[in-house]
Amino acid sequence: MTELFTVAKTAPITGLSTTSYGDPSITMPNKCMTYNRETGEPLGVVGTDYNIMQPQECYDLVEKTCGSVDQVRWDGRTMIMQGEINQMLLPGDDQVDNMFTIINSFDGTSALHSLGISFRMTCSNQLNMAFRMAKSNGLKLSIRHSGDWDTKVAEFSRALDHIKEGRHQFSRSVATLVERKVDGDDIDKLWKSVGSRVLGLTKADFSEDKMESTSLKINGYVSALTEIYESERAQGLPDSLWLAANAVTKHVQHKTAKRGRKADADRRFVDNAIGLRANISSYVMSEALQMA
Repeated sequence: MTELFTVAKTAPITGLSTTSYGDPSITMPNKCMTYNRETGEPLGVVGTDYNIMQPQECYDLVEKTCGSVDQVRWDGRTMIMQGEINQMLLPGDDQVDNMFTIINSFDGTSALHSLGISFRMTCSNQLNMAFRMAKSNGLKLSIRHSGDWDTKVAEFSRALDHIKEGRHQFSRSVATLVERKVDGDDIDKLWKSVGSRVLGLTKADFSEDKMESTSLKINGYVSALTEIYESERAQGLPDSLWLAANAVTKHVQHKTAKRGRKADADRRFVDNAIGLRANISSYVMSEALQMA
């Protein structure tokens, strides 16, 4: 088991300030800090009514739902824990694990989330169909870190059984994409329909004075997706809408950020799960399902 730290809260924040009247103590009566109890590292500023969901409590919920916890990720603000619900083999022995995930922050930036999320083992490429699909099918739960916390957590825990029972939803969606055979026109249609969102292009990027740089971006995007798609086919996977959509999500989730900044593994994992890359990936898979 991963060694987990515990989180605590300070008393209301107090500081000293120099004013024309001297050096008074300044207090924020409705704000406090969360911190790592073992190291003293500050984690964030939250309201005094903020309720802490300890890492160990999240671990126990994943273990209850899945039987074991396969991954624990921590980027300094957000902790993600995953357990495997079931496995599925696609054509070409392409293994996909259906994962149950709990996401928790300790700095007040997000609620406590649980959802079903897919993870593709052959290339360690997260396929995030989760947020949109899980929410629409009642397979995503969120509770805020305030209010009647004990009751919320009890209801949250009971609802996890429903998420576990809904694990076949992802399998059915993937099967729909796998069974949808494609030709070059289909692939081109999908890649073009999501291209602007993936590349972050706006109407201004298609103006006459910017068309040259925009064309270079689009050509680079298509070239990258083609390379990914062909490498997957070389592994024995058949042409399908699944493969076409996966080429886009893999590109999104593995590309280097602007100016060459490369996030560490945990930060990238969190971004792929709940950040901007996750939102784009969900959009791509949603568009693919509409085509199917």
